[in-house]
Amino acid sequence: MSSRWFGERVARNEDERFLTGRGRYVDDIQLPGVLHAAVLRSPIANGRIAAVDTEAAKALPGVHLVWTARDLGDVLRPSPMVVPNAALTAP
Repeated sequence: MSSRWFGERVARNEDERFLTGRGRYVDDIQLPGVLHAAVLRSPIANGRIAAVDTEAAKALPGVHLVWTARDLGDVLRPSPMVVPNAALTAP
């Protein structure tokens, strides 16, 4: 592969089934009892959240659980930086 140039044609086995609508994606697989999650981050880059009212979200049909950062406790502590770089000073 190292002798190939960018933009060179590459033959792939999976293309035909995806281009003809016969491909299968992970989102196409439905297993019983599986729940989906959504994460909402603040649209304000450097703001302070005074309170979060989760009651309306909890009352929606199909909602099984609503968590806030307070519910996560120690799980929410800063993660180590994966790729160390001198230009990055905070995780």
